[in-house]
Amino acid sequence: MTNITICLFLFLIILVSSSTAATQEESKTYIVHVQHDAKPSIYPTHTHWYHSLATSSPSSNKPTIIHTYDTVFHGFSAKLTSLEASAFQSSSPAILSLIPEQVRRVHTTRSPEFLGLKTSDTSGLPKGV
Repeated sequence: MTNITICLFLFLIILVSSSTAATQEESKTYIVHVQHDAKPSIYPTHTHWYHSLATSSPSSNKPTIIHTYDTVFHGFSAKLTSLEASAFQSSSPAILSLIPEQVRRVHTTRSPEFLGLKTSDTSGLPKGV
């Protein structure tokens, strides 16, 4: 092979790999808020229903459930791209919202003092009332 042919071949490989990387969007964790009382009776638990919702997703890459929520908030978390998230939200009327996961940082360590909570020992726990 000549040097020009090798250079052209390498250029085509780089071009194809960069266009493939540009089309593959990075997945993020989304929290899926689900209407709790919309669970069909054929599912014994909400977790079974959530797994069914995830596997019936219209995306080619089926999301896996990371965690389920059932105390104050009803739903689950899953890794999705933004395109998959928008398609997933419109796939079922029981999906109320998709919330991208956000990392929160602590901005203060003075809240107990601000709230007037006094501590009596080194554990940092408030005194009993």
